[in-house]
This record gives sequence, structure tokens and C-alpha cells, in this order.
Amino acid sequence: MTRQDVLNIYKIHLDKIYPEVESRAIMLWVNDYIKNCSDSEFLEPITLDIQVVDDKLIEDIPNILVEDIPNTKVFEALIRLLNFEPVQYVFQTAFFHKYQFKVNSTTLIPRPETEELIELILQYNIHLQDSNILGLDIGTGSGCIPLTILKEQHNWKFKAIDISEGALKIAQTNSIDLHVSNRIQFENCNILERDMDFSHFHLIISNPPYIPYSELNKLDMNVTKYEPHIALFTDSDPLIFYKRIAHLATKSAQKGTQIWLETHQDYCEQVAQLFEAVGTTTKIEDLSGNPRFVMCIKN
Repeated sequence: MTRQDVLNIYKIHLDKIYPEVESRAIMLWVNDYIKNCSDSEFLEPITLDIQVVDDKLIEDIPNILVEDIPNTKVFEALIRLLNFEPVQYVFQTAFFHKYQFKVNSTTLIPRPETEELIELILQYNIHLQDSNILGLDIGTGSGCIPLTILKEQHNWKFKAIDISEGALKIAQTNSIDLHVSNRIQFENCNILERDMDFSHFHLIISNPPYIPYSELNKLDMNVTKYEPHIALFTDSDPLIFYKRIAHLATKSAQKGTQIWLETHQDYCEQVAQLFEAVGTTTKIEDLSGNPRFVMCIKN
């Protein structure tokens, strides 16, 4: 079987369940993957236990048997894609801003809105390009926020915290791959339990969990099935992380400290109100016109 034969099998099956535009986009990833597969992967038996596409993920589409897919390792990715696993997890790669990040099931897939947040931060601080700035990223996940900023701001340094050790391992790997590991420190930390001192940070950023579990059924199944719930959902209060950050900032952040937050569009106003007691606060819309970000300058 040639590599073109493999690509044809992928395309035939992906076209059955994905819209044309999405299938074509996935095939770009598949092309790179197949090109780099070793010869042994065309011979090794498949190791996944999945026999059919998970019919719980498919509405109004007949269950797709995969018996006609050859039982070799090169087709494991196809089985996972047919189960609507996000392509970024299947190939353990996400493209964000101008860079490539490793991701897996311990990290969220970086969103376009977060790229917008980074652009806002970079534009606001363009006059500080040559300054020695120390930033803090709360809930770093894959590290996409601080690592992207460090690639753009060569004199800056960051501390990045997360409750997930698995996510921190991925973030550490990404820092090495992006050649900025000497300017970032990672720490396993639960900000809700840690009385953290903000006094030495010039910049504090967070895109924390903010989706109430009550909205779980409103999300796409490929999100709720595969992405880490600890990074998405809050048990009850969608503002719990923002309240904690506001408390710690009030207690210890220095005057002039910048605080940048990504929020749920339904709670952006409430987050802004929280931080009005901390400092001068601004709400910012995303490119879709939704209230998405809060920026606060500590009084």
C-alpha cells in the first residue's frame, strides 16, 4: 500500500462525517502525518480497541463500520478522527499565534480569542519592549500565553502556574521547543488555596476555568468528551477564580500592575465590576463583538 493509498482511505472516511471544509482542513494535518510515518507503521497492527465510531457523537448519521479500514498503525489516527477526537489531540500539535505547541488531553486546545488577548497585551506594552518585565500566568495549560509573549518580548520573564502536573509537563516541553525555557519558571499550584504574593509581578494574566457545569450540554461533544474538565468548568460559581485573583491583587499587587483576564462573554460585566475595586478597569470585546476581556491597572 502506497502513502497515496493511505491518504485516499483517510479522505473517503473523513468525507462521510465531516463537512467538506473541515475535512479538507483535517487532511492538511493528515498529509504531514503520513509523509513522516515510518515504514513500520504501515505494517504494525493497530492497538486501539475502538471497532466502530461512537454513535453517541453522531446525530442523524448511520454508525460507520471501520471493518474496511486496514488493521495497521498508520490508521489509528483515522479511527480517532472518526470518533470526533479533536485533530490537535490526535496529532498532539496546536498552531497558535505564529508558533507550534504540543498539546494533549491534559491541556486545553488554544482558542483564537486567547490569541486576541495576547495581541492586546503586546500592543498595550509596545513601549516596554526593552524593559525587564516579570509576568505571572495563572492556569497556564500548554503555556501558550506566556511562551508566545516571551517569543515576542525578549527581555521579559514569566512565572506560570497550574493545578495540573500533566499540563505543566507539556508547558515545560513547549518552553524548551520554543527556546525560552531560561526565562520562565513553572509551578504546580492551586491559586484558590495558595496565598500568593503578587507584589513582584508587573503583569498578571489569567484565562481560568469559567464555564458553569450547567452549560455542559450546550458545548460540542468533542469538547466535553476530550478536553480536560478541570480547565473548562467551575463547580458552582463561575467567578470563583476572578474573585480570588482580585482578592490577591488587592492584598499584594503593586500600584500600576497590569491584570489581563479572559472571561465568559456572559460574565464579563460582573468580572469588570469585581476589579473596579482593585483599580482602573476596562472591558474589551473580541473580534466577534462579544465582551471577552477585562484589563485592570492596580490603583
